Amino acid sequence: MTSTDFHSMLDSPSGAPTRGARKSPQRDRKHDVGRRSKSHAEDDRLLVARLLQRDAEAWTEFLRRFERLIVSRVMSTCREIGIEPRSDLVEDCGAELMANLFHNDMAGLRRFEGRSKLSTWLTVVIRRTARSEEHTSELQSHL
Repeated sequence: MTSTDFHSMLDSPSGAPTRGARKSPQRDRKHDVGRRSKSHAEDDRLLVARLLQRDAEAWTEFLRRFERLIVSRVMSTCREIGIEPRSDLVEDCGAELMANLFHNDMAGLRRFEGRSKLSTWLTVVIRRTARSEEHTSELQSHL
């Protein structure tokens, strides 16, 4: 095969994709991921803004999106501090988290600045809430 025959390798007689055709979708996927990240961050900020405006549907969406995260992070933090994560204990921690977020005209929720995803920020808040000295002693009383 000579160098002049090389161009014929790029033309697929069967219409199958060539190397050049495969590169394009990968670039599009990378671009889409970036777009999704920006969109997701915007969705987080909009959800927080709606919660701060006391939109009832926003509360439902917040719980739908983050209930599993809240439960799993409370359970893992309980295990981390040596407490068995019983359901009543997990509910108490979840209630305390909500109280911390929405107490004092939603001061806790107003601290979300959007520098990270809302789920990441909530994970930190959940862990701090469950590990707080006051709450830890309350958790230990459940033993």
